[in-house]
Amino acid sequence: MTSSHPRPHAHTHPDHEGVHAAVLSYVRAVTAGDGDAVRAVFRPDAHMWGHLGERFVSAPIEEFCAVVAAESGEREWSARYSWEIRSIEVNGEVAVAVLEESGYQGADFVNHFSLVRTDGRWLIAGKTFHSPAG
Repeated sequence: MTSSHPRPHAHTHPDHEGVHAAVLSYVRAVTAGDGDAVRAVFRPDAHMWGHLGERFVSAPIEEFCAVVAAESGEREWSARYSWEIRSIEVNGEVAVAVLEESGYQGADFVNHFSLVRTDGRWLIAGKTFHSPAG
């Protein structure tokens, strides 16, 4: 796995670091094929929407966790997987982050995460994504 992501600078607010840590936990969980770890990064009521090629997808995040867990034995793609956190913006108790993935299960994705701070912890509340491959 290779990665490229903005590193917190000395002047970076701790909230940015918390959001960065949440997205990094997502990356580690999907790379490991760990559905439970993916689930832990999302709010229980989280949802995802997006496009796999021409196909529109709308599903509770639990369905994504099940897909990650089901494909945990198929790890050949992980050697070619790379990612980059393109941006993080924090406004009070909410944040957005953009994660670009190349080679995730053989496809490329741009993910937009909406996060909320719940009991002091940043959790992903929604995932919107685009993948040019179907």
